Amino acid sequence: MSELKRFGIQARDHLKENRPKLYRHLKRKGQLEKYCLDVQNRVEDQIERLMKKGLQYHEAWLIASEVIYVPSEDEQPILGVTENFFIE
Repeated sequence: MSELKRFGIQARDHLKENRPKLYRHLKRKGQLEKYCLDVQNRVEDQIERLMKKGLQYHEAWLIASEVIYVPSEDEQPILGVTENFFIE
């Protein structure tokens, strides 16, 4: 399995602080690292695609970071379903 880098670590830290129920659920199921690696890969891929379309890194990062910074439990209690995970 790949190693968590900056984007995966940011996703993990954001979940822990802003979506503690989801964080605990993923950790309990043994899926926290997989979730964070998936987020990390999606962000890296999206930044690369956007930069190929002519955006500067900081512009691409602002768009791609939405994958990391999902709404808090207070803002949006139910996130829905993703391709690989049920998100409470």
